Amino acid sequence: MKRLLFLLGFGAVNAAAQTLVLNPLGTLPALISETSGLETAAGGAFWTHNDSGGEPALYRINSIGSITRTLHVSNADNVDWEDLARDAAGNLYIGDFGNNSNNRTDLRIYKIPDPDTWATDTVAAEIIEYAYPDQDAFPPPPAKLNFDMEAMVHIGESLYLFSKNRTEPFTGYSRIYRLPDQAGSYTAQLVDSFYAGPGPALNYWVTGADISPDGEKLVLLGYDKLWLFTCRNGRSFLDGNIRQVGFGSSFTQKEGIVFSDDQTLAITDEALLTFVPARLYHADVSSFLPASCCPAPEALSAVPVTPGKLLYRWKPVAGRDGYRLRLNGSDGSNGLRQTTDTALLIPGLNPGTIYRAYVQARCGNLTSPPSDTVTLVALRTAANNETCPEVRLVAAGDQLVIQVPEKGSLQLFSTDGRLLLEKTVQPGEILSMRELPSGMLLWRWAGDSSSSTGKFFSGQLCIP
Repeated sequence: MKRLLFLLGFGAVNAAAQTLVLNPLGTLPALISETSGLETAAGGAFWTHNDSGGEPALYRINSIGSITRTLHVSNADNVDWEDLARDAAGNLYIGDFGNNSNNRTDLRIYKIPDPDTWATDTVAAEIIEYAYPDQDAFPPPPAKLNFDMEAMVHIGESLYLFSKNRTEPFTGYSRIYRLPDQAGSYTAQLVDSFYAGPGPALNYWVTGADISPDGEKLVLLGYDKLWLFTCRNGRSFLDGNIRQVGFGSSFTQKEGIVFSDDQTLAITDEALLTFVPARLYHADVSSFLPASCCPAPEALSAVPVTPGKLLYRWKPVAGRDGYRLRLNGSDGSNGLRQTTDTALLIPGLNPGTIYRAYVQARCGNLTSPPSDTVTLVALRTAANNETCPEVRLVAAGDQLVIQVPEKGSLQLFSTDGRLLLEKTVQPGEILSMRELPSGMLLWRWAGDSSSSTGKFFSGQLCIP
């Protein structure tokens, strides 16, 4: 992003609750006054680059910001380079996806081999071309201006991009897209979004990102703050702890960020015209990291047992002090129950109501992310003059409750007669419906002494 846009909002400071001290390490030379991306290099150095209009080149800077090497990318243009990311093999990814006007159709990411091992000062890149699945106008209307990118990380075999939200009015959400890390032409996958804050936009733009060397911490950068994501426990970073940390009165165009180690960040900002140079900073975030993390329990099942009661079970979490279970009913009811066990019999439910339940662990003063949600239907009793069928199948969320008088064979069919499942089932057995299509299904059950057929969408188990 050009400095002119930044100057329009200079001085709009929004200090977060806790302040991170930025220690200047050095002033950057004028050649890289528009530094935008930042990555580690061998020997405690860094790689950086300029944003739009700069040379298609990477610059190696030492620990005080002096340039020690220039590496040109021979088959690239710098339309608007915005961020850098590294993978485990050392490959470097250059995000040419800056898109201030949200009108670009030439979005690219350049992939080069580990520049620290490259012998010459020129390298050819592999090219990842892509488009956004949810953009159909270039530019879109003001309310949909959320296709400018300035932040990228590499996780597993994928690249994750974070949008710089320019919506009018400002919605505060940074969209998260995923791309393969191999050369090719792709449609990015929209995987999630992060609510940065209510505005004004300059205070809640996401301008850089990085993953810690241990893979357990994510940081997003803004002009006057950062967001630190921890305790993901193998899940999405958005399901872990999120901490907003301000830079006090420091409001500059910060766009480059990288973990030097698991507790230390390096940050760069761009020059402000000719009187405030670009700088390289060091920041210790150890005091903002939790002493320990509380992993989320793994939910096993929620089983209707009698009218108005269900049994909810989950796997234990090491080091927990207890658990809390939350229920949300389709009738608007909700409830919170505490326990130290890993199973809970829950009475007092409204028969026939659909419930969604999840559990969290408590570890000292920490609370884990929620488990996956289990959906079920509370049992009901037969109404006046109603005869309950001998065989009953109840679809409850992604589970199918089987009520049969004896062991037998169950077949499930689509409405056009395709066999979807065939299985020997026991009375009260619960099956997963995750592999079954939605909509109406037909069933046939046959035991040693009886057989039955029927159909269902979702339902309420009926007992005499």
